[in-house]
Amino acid sequence: MERNDQLEGSAGENIEAYVLCLSIDLIGSTAAGLKLTTPQLNRFNISLANQIRPHLENLELKDALVKFTGDGWLVMTEKAKEFKALCCLATIMANKFQEEMNKRTGIAINKIPQLRLAICSGLDVSVELPNGHKDWVGDSARRATRACGWSHTNEVVINGTVREIALRDFDIKSITEKDHTKPKKWEEDFEVFSLGELNPEVSAEPEAPEYFIYTLKTIGKVEEANKFGLCVSECLGYTVRKQGIDEMERQEFLRNWNRLMASIPDYLSALKVFKMIQDAGLYPDVFTYSTLINKAPDYDVAKDWVETMRIEGIQPNVITYNTFINKAPDYDVAKDWIETMCAGGFQPNDVTYSTLFSKDLSGKLANDILKWYLAQKYHPEEPIQAAIATYQKLGRIDQVLRLVLDYPHLQSARKIIQEHSEEALQYFKKIFDDNPQHPNAAYALGVAYLELEKEQEAQWYLNKALKLATASLRKSVIKEWLRQIDHKQSQK
Repeated sequence: MERNDQLEGSAGENIEAYVLCLSIDLIGSTAAGLKLTTPQLNRFNISLANQIRPHLENLELKDALVKFTGDGWLVMTEKAKEFKALCCLATIMANKFQEEMNKRTGIAINKIPQLRLAICSGLDVSVELPNGHKDWVGDSARRATRACGWSHTNEVVINGTVREIALRDFDIKSITEKDHTKPKKWEEDFEVFSLGELNPEVSAEPEAPEYFIYTLKTIGKVEEANKFGLCVSECLGYTVRKQGIDEMERQEFLRNWNRLMASIPDYLSALKVFKMIQDAGLYPDVFTYSTLINKAPDYDVAKDWVETMRIEGIQPNVITYNTFINKAPDYDVAKDWIETMCAGGFQPNDVTYSTLFSKDLSGKLANDILKWYLAQKYHPEEPIQAAIATYQKLGRIDQVLRLVLDYPHLQSARKIIQEHSEEALQYFKKIFDDNPQHPNAAYALGVAYLELEKEQEAQWYLNKALKLATASLRKSVIKEWLRQIDHKQSQK
């Protein structure tokens, strides 16, 4: 998990600050982990980091200090502007963690741990750890960790200071020993409360509204998110018209409006915001139009917005193209737009190609896709996982295995090997038997046997693959796998 190691202050300086800490505890995570297979546990651990990351980004908590505890997360911030966003993160995790982890891993919801959550404040001091990273040490993490003991399943517990911060934006109830069990470790006796639902009707803060809308949308309250977004937009319009503002201020208002529009889930509501921007005398920019393209109900409407941009003389960017390609009705149309994008001097990225390979591939052969893709100037590995997922949904295991042959080390490929081990081994062996010098067959067999925990077979094929390998990265990876096998065998 990415973390912020740059706390404010000069190097070596210990800063005392008021910090809020969100403790996220996975209930019974050790017992749950022991019930998973090794591949399932690996997928769970990787997905654990991927699940929280987009929420940190969308709630503007990218600079928060994030630490994995072994049983969950600690998310800490000393920035007052992020305190309410931390409450939103807790609300999202309490409502959506199990569902999102189920979608990411394919593991049944009843096998995914539920959560205990708590947010507490404290006076902390910044310290430099032996590895050079910065950390907060003091009251906040200790209090939050202890307060988790009060939490019912998927409940967020807060202390009195956090209550004062969140009082006007969330429904909050007192916690007593009549309705909750006091933790065994409760050395510091302070009052705790239960953080309830976000109350959008009293949260109209035009300067930073988007994370409220994002939270409502994420937990499934789409109608409330739309209403709140329009309310905030009206406040912005009133503010712009009320006072004379210079160009710098106009651009800041437009950025606020763009963020607001991006957070609103409904196209018609976003369209109303667009009209308010125009009525306020501001000029929509590439981000405004890219958002409208993203929220357009279909390809034709999105294409009309692209044409509007052309008429207005607004140059699209990579985000615009990626968004529009996502709206394309099929693979061929999306591919044509990528070629248009390249002709315009824009370099497609991972998102571009992942979007393309998520289109319907039922009439496409993996060989043809690979031939075209590898001919591109930039062809990263990650989008291949999207193609694997698409073929898998179509039930085209033959095409899936063709991709896995060249990219067996990818996470999605390893999952395929686990789920279709007999078919995968048969497919790879046939190719190897037909051509022992095939550049990928021995490599795929080595990875497959490694994934299936058959080290002896894996070792033979990996040694063969090492002799055939030409890329330095593949050589180093194979050598590391062989080293691990040797070490494991020496321990027997």
